[in-house]
Amino acid sequence: YEINGETLILTNGEISYEALKSYLKEGVNTVVASDEAGNTAEYTFNYDAVAPTREYSNIMVNGDDSTKHEFYAKIGDKLWVSIGVKEELAHNPSFTLINNGVEYPMDGNLVKANYDEKNDRYSYVLIYEIPEDTTFVDGEIELKVSNIEDKAGNKREDENGPTNGHKVYFDTTAPEKLNLGIARNTSSEDTRDQRYAKAGDSIRVLVSFPEKLAVEPKVEMFGKEYDVTYRPDSSIEESNIYYYMADVKIDQNTPEGEVAFKVYGYKDVAGNEGTPLTNAD
Repeated sequence: YEINGETLILTNGEISYEALKSYLKEGVNTVVASDEAGNTAEYTFNYDAVAPTREYSNIMVNGDDSTKHEFYAKIGDKLWVSIGVKEELAHNPSFTLINNGVEYPMDGNLVKANYDEKNDRYSYVLIYEIPEDTTFVDGEIELKVSNIEDKAGNKREDENGPTNGHKVYFDTTAPEKLNLGIARNTSSEDTRDQRYAKAGDSIRVLVSFPEKLAVEPKVEMFGKEYDVTYRPDSSIEESNIYYYMADVKIDQNTPEGEVAFKVYGYKDVAGNEGTPLTNAD
């Protein structure tokens, strides 16, 4: 016999698999059998002793910007989880989401496989919609991919977490204020009481949160709506203090009396809308 160009003489017509392995190579192998008369027969087969090569594993909020590092999800959002390997697997891998130490095995029937010709790899993707009755709690949703096995029966160890550093957080808590205030907007030379303003002055409404908002607030004053914008110079991001302010000019037509306001319409990155805030707050 000739195996991949190496001559092997069988004395009893058989060889053990362990002895044969030293002659085999990963991929295509060729065996040529010859008898004493010079007749030959050729047999080609694939040999695979290597576990599947993982190219990537990933988790993110479906439809969100994949270049982000952190994602925030709430009930009704869809999570996109996937793994890419360099060969077709014997069956779909198992995806498990982990939240607060609790494992949530995903339905294997939701997994879709496809071949990515451009990158020469097989991708296995699952999209999971967070249901109304979820028992997730606010915090990180981690990923585990297991049961990764190729058609030759080689198994790969579990993949724990994405390869690109993505983090997904479940967030159902609306943004809550740290500080809320209203005062006459003054210069350092103006010593008048900040609680009183007159025509031509500016009134500042300010509010701070422990997280940066995805949708900035609006403020309603004097029957009109104004933008409340992020102020990086007043914020202390390393301490998770984010300030938003509106400076509203008043004129001769502004009625006298206490200035009533309402701050509303603001949302965090998960889409949770905050409670409207008024003078009472």
